[in-house]
Amino acid sequence: RDGSPAAAPVVETPVTLDRETRERSLAEADALASEGRFAEAIHLLLLVAMDRLRRELGPRVAPALTSREVLQRAPIPGAVVEPLTRMVALSEIKHFGGRDASEPDYRSCRQDFIHFSDGEAAGA
Repeated sequence: RDGSPAAAPVVETPVTLDRETRERSLAEADALASEGRFAEAIHLLLLVAMDRLRRELGPRVAPALTSREVLQRAPIPGAVVEPLTRMVALSEIKHFGGRDASEPDYRSCRQDFIHFSDGEAAGA
């Protein structure tokens, strides 16, 4: 062995949300956004995405991992890595960076959530 850590295996099983969960989550987030609570709406969508990963990937996504750790360590299907990465970054900047979230931030996160929940590549 050369001492370098082995790369996490990539899982190609799509990570998708059933239509009812996706629509309910979007409706709840849209309601928060309509009240100007954009940061909360963004956080809600990220939590739903992370919960889905935990259910789909099981013990490979430990509940104690942060979103950033999940991105680095979990075998996330390639098609959802980009939208999930953008959702995590946006949430971190708004939550920990002390910056207010805006309507365009929410719209961007919402679109990434849709790509994530469909298992599509961002921009496809």
